[in-house]
Amino acid sequence: MLTLRIHHQVLPEFHTVRAWYDARSPLAAAQFSRRFDAAISRIAARPNAHPRWRALFRRARVVRFPYLLLFQISRSVISVLARVHQRRESGAVFNSVRGPWLRFG
Repeated sequence: MLTLRIHHQVLPEFHTVRAWYDARSPLAAAQFSRRFDAAISRIAARPNAHPRWRALFRRARVVRFPYLLLFQISRSVISVLARVHQRRESGAVFNSVRGPWLRFG
């Protein structure tokens, strides 16, 4: 079984987005949390089922929200590297992807 690791910057980004939705609608914030968790679960369950993104990565959509989770698969680890807004994707999204990892579930 593969280990799922989440880059240390993904969860703070998640909390920032959730707070943004919460300020507008607590229901939308709760739905975002559920959809984010579902995307993580889909990655863990079937990592190879997700399409490639820029050759080296794969992407999983956060359903009904304009976000992608970008990840890589190695022999024993699935590494979720970034949360990207689909309409505001930065070419420099991976410049800050370094450092410690969080183990998830």
